[in-house]
Amino acid sequence: MKNKILLIDDMEEVHEKFRQNYRGAYELLHAKTEEEALRIACREEGNLGLVITDVNLDLANPKQTQGIRLIELLSPERRYPIVCMSRESYGQQAIVAGATEFAFKRELLADPAKYIDRYIGVENGR
Repeated sequence: MKNKILLIDDMEEVHEKFRQNYRGAYELLHAKTEEEALRIACREEGNLGLVITDVNLDLANPKQTQGIRLIELLSPERRYPIVCMSRESYGQQAIVAGATEFAFKRELLADPAKYIDRYIGVENGR
């Protein structure tokens, strides 16, 4: 079973929350930019169990939607589920781009296991 999760978000506190809650249960791979995410996805081809990405990957430009473009780049092969998250409603854009699911960021961060277990199904040992 593939238990590697690629988490893509420009906010360090999001990465830290996942590190604290899922250390050991899953292999977490972290990217803060589109370039990092694409490099990791290529390196880990065939080994990812789940990708979680934010829509906005640039705090300086909060209306940018790099995550939507990233989903378009990652999804043609559909080798892994992609959960897209945002503080704003980008659900339709995310699904059209190729995401498996959209979640509001506050909901996903409140209960990440709900989303992770849905796609990976590994006990997280919390």
